[in-house]
Amino acid sequence: MPTQRKPTPRKAAYKATEHASSRVETDRHIPLIILAVIAALMALVLVFTQCTGSGNKENLPATSEAATSSSSASSSEAAESSEIEEPTNPAAKASLEEYSWEELKEISSKIAAASSTTDALYVAKQYRLVTPEGQLDPAATKSLTLNDGTSAKVRIIGFNHDTASGGSGKAGITFMFADGVGSAAINQDGTSAGGWASSYATYYVGVELWNNMPEEVTGKIVEVTKASNTGAVDGIAETGDVMWLPSYIEVMGSVDAEFQEASGTLQQEGSQYQLFKDAGVTPSADNSALVMHSGSQASPWWLRSADTAGDGTWFYVNAAGHAAGKAPSDSSYLLVPCFCI
Repeated sequence: MPTQRKPTPRKAAYKATEHASSRVETDRHIPLIILAVIAALMALVLVFTQCTGSGNKENLPATSEAATSSSSASSSEAAESSEIEEPTNPAAKASLEEYSWEELKEISSKIAAASSTTDALYVAKQYRLVTPEGQLDPAATKSLTLNDGTSAKVRIIGFNHDTASGGSGKAGITFMFADGVGSAAINQDGTSAGGWASSYATYYVGVELWNNMPEEVTGKIVEVTKASNTGAVDGIAETGDVMWLPSYIEVMGSVDAEFQEASGTLQQEGSQYQLFKDAGVTPSADNSALVMHSGSQASPWWLRSADTAGDGTWFYVNAAGHAAGKAPSDSSYLLVPCFCI
């Protein structure tokens, strides 16, 4: 049997080297192969995605947008809900109509104690006296029955707007009747001398109408200081009133160009109440928030601002809800008083 010759050490070394080189060469190509396989798989995934998604391509963005919109809305509602804490003592109710006058007095005290307009509005939001946007709604009213049996409604026109007499700070809530509660002349003798402070209407509103108010309301009312012109340019007088008529500027917010000669004086009679500001009231156009009724009929109503020319005329709002001009003070127009609690 032939004898098998062992390779010489040199050849064995050569074969080992050759084997090692082959292994190194194979190892060097493994990463390239893996990368190629990965690239091929990614290409297949891309083709598959394009094929299956082409039928729904138009729907995907809309669905995504709707989901985003829904998510944003939910987040916004959650944020709004978390911002307003549910109050106690008294508890919040669904509308102004549902509160008792005792509860409204307590809420007014909280508003009066607020350190800023923002804080006061926050309290009003807590008690749903304003919209979620913080605006007053002209349609939000509270009913009351006058002593003579007449049914009436009032609405909130401002928060921390009026200053209580005697330096005791702000009155939290200002109300105004939603329609006329009587008709009268501003001055029965047709004059304007002395303005609101000397007028017959001051007596009629502050005594006659006051005595017709239910005790559950009068017991909560706060006397406030009001500034009114005296029927002369630059003539301003202050009065302490429990009930009063709003001034031209408190309703309109600015003075129409037609009455610029009286502008400087009229602007000293206060500032526009929030309700009229929120309703977009201006002196140049009709506004439904200013339409007042006697029964079912829209009628003109008096403001407490006399014309500064001293000619016996006073400013009023016409039946369409527009501060159209001035009328002789002995005309009988609706009276729509305000009061604070």
